[in-house]
Amino acid sequence: MKKMLLMLLVVFATQFACAQQAQKIFDAFRSEKKAEYTSVPGVLMALAGNKVKDNNVAAVLKEVKSARVLRLGNCKKRTRKKFAEQVAALSKEGYEEYARTKQGDSDVLVMIKKDDELIHEIITCVYSDSNCVGVLVKGDINPEDLGAIVDMMGD
Repeated sequence: MKKMLLMLLVVFATQFACAQQAQKIFDAFRSEKKAEYTSVPGVLMALAGNKVKDNNVAAVLKEVKSARVLRLGNCKKRTRKKFAEQVAALSKEGYEEYARTKQGDSDVLVMIKKDDELIHEIITCVYSDSNCVGVLVKGDINPEDLGAIVDMMGD
């Protein structure tokens, strides 16, 4: 019985550590020299959701618990590259690649962490030789709402 409890504890601890992986990357890089970091609490996101006329955008904003933006454009090139590599490596930590594209000279990667019903984290990394921006959004987001926004942006 003790072994079973210990094994369950190890499983839960491992899952908790993985769930915090994206946040750890942001925390590590926000202290880099010349990094710019902004955190927006869910309350402000919900207030913005009340002002938006598009129902899908409003729904997503109301489901967001927090948003963090990390800009590394003024940091050293190796710092920017390391950040982008660590975000891409989240695929080994239970995150799924949602989208990958190239816009001009920038590579854009969107990763998500979800369960069967909801998206809990969205990590976006825009990387080029001269700039790098990461966005981490946490919440309980309905994939249908997010899909509608992506479709709308594609049009």
